Parts: sequence; structure tokens; C-alpha cells
Amino acid sequence: MSSDTTGTPLESPFRKHFNTNYVPTDADIECIRTHLVPHEAELARLEKLIHELTTQRDRVKNYIAPHKALISHPRRLPHDILEEIFLDCLPTHRNAVMSATEAPLLLGRICSAWRSFVFATPRLWASLHIPLAFVTRSETMTAAMVEWLERSAPLPLALSVTAGWDNPANEAVLNLLLGMCHRWGELHVSGMRSLDFFLLADVHAPSLTEVRIVFADGIAPHNAPDILSSSLFRSMKTGRISISGDQLDSLVPSTPFTWDHLTHLTLHWSDRAGRHLSSHSAYQLLEGV
Repeated sequence: MSSDTTGTPLESPFRKHFNTNYVPTDADIECIRTHLVPHEAELARLEKLIHELTTQRDRVKNYIAPHKALISHPRRLPHDILEEIFLDCLPTHRNAVMSATEAPLLLGRICSAWRSFVFATPRLWASLHIPLAFVTRSETMTAAMVEWLERSAPLPLALSVTAGWDNPANEAVLNLLLGMCHRWGELHVSGMRSLDFFLLADVHAPSLTEVRIVFADGIAPHNAPDILSSSLFRSMKTGRISISGDQLDSLVPSTPFTWDHLTHLTLHWSDRAGRHLSSHSAYQLLEGV
């Protein structure tokens, strides 16, 4: 029940007609209007008071806010703890993407102090997903990719590159990535034709610990033996290799080779027939372990 400023309950002489179908007479209407005059004046007074108090409240809040910001816990966090918190903001099941809605770019948009810290922390920039069609659509995007990777120096890079390996328009970006092969730590490739593997075959990347390649076509038999015995894989000191495609039997070289520097090798048949590596090819593969 409502009350006035003195706490006295407000009782209306017309209460019995509330929530009914009663139609007031002309005399009743005049009486109601007269009855409401002091209450409407009181309402106007209270609304004015509320506005004044709200203005005062906002002024005090705005005065307090910057002072509290000065003594906030995030401002006083040691850099090593802040770095770990920021690292936990990165995607866990994929590489980071060039998007202002995700870490690390999002973290640099909070304040100037965080921006400086984020840009000066290499571990935040050591992974990147690179859709070739996206980063090559403008010189600005290509430059942004280069800046991203430069911020990660000298750490090993975790890269995932999709589609466009056979597109001449992407040659400049691919050359940039190939020029950083000494820093590759993890390399995930999809959308590449087996015939285009020559782009990676002679790469020497001793820091590589994981390579995953999903071919967009059937593995060409005349090219496949050069894949597993390529310099890319032989230069790895240790790590994992995963290859998806068709005609996996063709991947197994006929000449002896060793895999003692690798911990995992996965060959996945990607066609719908559900075929598997032949027992003879599997034996050849295991013979070199």
C-alpha cells in the first residue's frame, strides 16, 4: 500500500469503485480532479527531488570510480600472473584467429596499459589460424598477419593454413610463411592438393613437433612416396605426423626408411569407402621403426 512522505496511508474516497465498471458522474469527475491536485503536486515535488538526488549520486559515483580504478587488483597484478591469465584466454582447441572479438586482439582493446603489455608478450602471438583467402584479400590483412607473427619472435609457431595452396595470388603469403620455417613448431595444413606438396617437401624445419596434413584430393601415386621421405619430415627431431587422404598405400616408400625420431604417425583414409592401409604397407611402415 502506498504512503505519503509522512508515512500516512493514502486512502481514496473512490476506492470502492476501483477495478469496477463504474462510470463516474460529472460531479464525481470534478471531485476526483480536485482530490488529485495536492497529490499531483506532491508527485512533481518528489520527481524533482529524485532527479536532483540522482544527479548528486552520479556526480559522487563519477568521482569515486577513477580513485577505485587506481587501487584495483588488476592494476597491481605482477606481469607474470597477468601473462598467465591472458594465455588462459586463448582458444584451447584451435589456433588463435585474427579477430578483434577474441584474444589476444580483444585483450589489447581494454586499455592502453593492457595493449602495451599484450603487444609485448610473445607467447600470446605464437599461434595463428591462416585462411589464405582471408589474409590475401588486401595488403592490410597481409601486413597484419606479418605483424602478428613478428610479435611472437623468437618462439616456435603453431600455424594452421587452409585452402588456396594452388592459387598463384597466394604465392607472396606462402613465401612469407616458408621464410619462417625455422620457427615452425606445429603445422596444420588443409585444402592442399598432393601435387602441391612440393612447396613443403624441401623445407627444413627442425623445430617442428607436429605436422597434420589433410589433402583435398586423392594422393597422387607418383608423388606420394616423396611425401613421407621428404626433408620436411626427416628434419623433425621428434613429434607427431598425421596425414589424411586417399590411396594411403602409395605413401609408403619402397626403399628402407626409419621413424625412430617420431612418436606418433597417423594415416587416415578420408574417402567414404572406409578402406584401410593394406597389411603389406603397414608391415613396410613398421619395419622402419
